[in-house]
Amino acid sequence: MSIKAIRHYESIGLLTNIKRQGCYRIYDNADVEFVSLIKRAQLLELSLTQLKQLKVTRHDLDWPALMALPFNINLIKAFLKNF
Repeated sequence: MSIKAIRHYESIGLLTNIKRQGCYRIYDNADVEFVSLIKRAQLLELSLTQLKQLKVTRHDLDWPALMALPFNINLIKAFLKNF
């Protein structure tokens, strides 16, 4: 994960309320897990715009709405093989 990508997630509102200490950002475990979720969702071809629309709290998505989205089953199978 690049710093540029993380800064982009912050600039578009996917990562919010990041703690700071001086000029440094302090990411907690929930931030790291949410960034990981963003990357996995992108592998399933969800756009950052879609993710932002599905975001309901700082680190959570509207899971019922997410599950209602049409997904390519072959893409999901390929995704699950990586775990």
